[in-house]
Amino acid sequence: MFAREVNVHRHNSSAAICRNMNMFVLVTAYVKAVLLNRFGIHAGTCGLLAFFLLVPSAQANCNFSPTSFSFPFTGGSASISWNPTPPISANATCALVPADAQSNTVGSCAAGGVVGGGNPGTCFGYANNNCNSLTGTFIVSGAADVVTITVAGNPNVCGPPPPPPPPPPPPPPPPPPPPPPPPPPGCNLGLPNSVRVIPSDPPSQDKKPTSLVALFKPTANGVPTTLTAAAQACGYSGFDWQQIVERLPPPSDPLDCLAPSHPCVAAKTNPGVYLTAPPAFSDPPPGGYVYFSFFDSLTNPLLGAYPFYYNPAVVSTAFACSGPRCPVVSSLPVGQGFPITSPDDLTLAFFDRPGEPLLPPGDYMSFRTRLVSLPSGEVLREWTWRSTYDADSITGQPGLGGVATTANILPGDGSGTGGVTITSIDGVQVTNFSAFSSKLEVTATSFELVSKFTLGSGSDGINPPMEAVVVGVGSYSVTIPAGSFHETSKGYYVYEGTVDDESLELHIVPGTNNSYTLKAEGTGVPLVVGNPGSVVLEIGNDMGAGTATLDD
Repeated sequence: MFAREVNVHRHNSSAAICRNMNMFVLVTAYVKAVLLNRFGIHAGTCGLLAFFLLVPSAQANCNFSPTSFSFPFTGGSASISWNPTPPISANATCALVPADAQSNTVGSCAAGGVVGGGNPGTCFGYANNNCNSLTGTFIVSGAADVVTITVAGNPNVCGPPPPPPPPPPPPPPPPPPPPPPPPPPGCNLGLPNSVRVIPSDPPSQDKKPTSLVALFKPTANGVPTTLTAAAQACGYSGFDWQQIVERLPPPSDPLDCLAPSHPCVAAKTNPGVYLTAPPAFSDPPPGGYVYFSFFDSLTNPLLGAYPFYYNPAVVSTAFACSGPRCPVVSSLPVGQGFPITSPDDLTLAFFDRPGEPLLPPGDYMSFRTRLVSLPSGEVLREWTWRSTYDADSITGQPGLGGVATTANILPGDGSGTGGVTITSIDGVQVTNFSAFSSKLEVTATSFELVSKFTLGSGSDGINPPMEAVVVGVGSYSVTIPAGSFHETSKGYYVYEGTVDDESLELHIVPGTNNSYTLKAEGTGVPLVVGNPGSVVLEIGNDMGAGTATLDD
């Protein structure tokens, strides 16, 4: 705030003093008058006015005389004060005429309208909340020595009502959930290549694989490691599998479920209700299935497994598949089946061979299977698959004589038709070959394979130099990374090299109408193959699975 003092002498005429300032003009008029009676002049009227006026920056009419004032600012407040020069014995009073009736506060001098004894004070306060102009006559009467009277006004605060304050900003959105903690240092499971999913034998009557096998062989920096060491490195207590039944259609005639063999799937906790999907349900459900009673002579790792596929308490000791017809996927002798955890602790196995004797023609069962950690159930790899197999592994009978199964530890016996196909891996759609046949020769440490295949109708084609290629024969499987094949001048795709000290040579020869021939040889490979032997070929997201009768 800036202040300026101006001496104004008394005169009989009115004076107009207005100043236009950029923001506010502060005018101080200081009037010194000697009271007439002090100088021997007749004491009749004595009027003194000095003003200290703060006005808006806009031009204003500022009229004053020794006894009146008018300043058309609106709102704010005004006050009068004076500073007598001591000693002082006279008193002074003041008033605003007329008093504003618009909710203004007009008061007289302190102490009943009298200020004296040399004490400065405020004569009255003016607070105009209704934006009325402050206009009137100011009267000072009484006797005083030198008096400085100050009238002060606040700047213009009126006009259109101020806009309402902006609404408070919306609260910030809640922070996203923290990302899962990174795996501990050294947690390197070799995914996704360390999980192999295999449609497997025994084949059905129409030569389709009837079971699904998955093998998890963890690696650390490319070197095989035990399941125990891999779990400890990642902060897990172990590994298991999970499975969900996503489609299980009812039979064409639901009354068929009432046949004496109980051919439909039912939970032990509610044996009178036959399960269908959707809605999806956990496989096995809490308490297991009614048909688990057929496994009483075996150690059943599916019993008490919920929410996992195998009961975690027996993962290290029980068999994934039991019986002489189990697929050959491990180094165990043919005919013994294979355990969930291999004796050397390097492989975790999954097995299932679902069958639905009352499956409606053209329909299928579908499943979602996962490799998970223990105890949290963190999903490490996932795939979906279907089965059209219409016999069972318990009675070997299709139709009313059979028993429907989903989670299973027994292989098929070659009866019935239909089989297993993989539909996606880690969310990527898989296209199955429309035709796949193989010839196979094996020794204990080598194989020669010739497979003919035709791409499925939904295939986007194959490009071996840019895609990973997987070849599986019996218990042996090898993944050749993308970028390993090269194309010859004849348009053949060729790979020759060594993987894990195993010498491999593969040729993929294009034919006509999306048909190809694979010729593969491997030496120095650990190999156990049944007869017929399972064969799997994956090129990118195209794959085929089948069996081959061993040549003598």
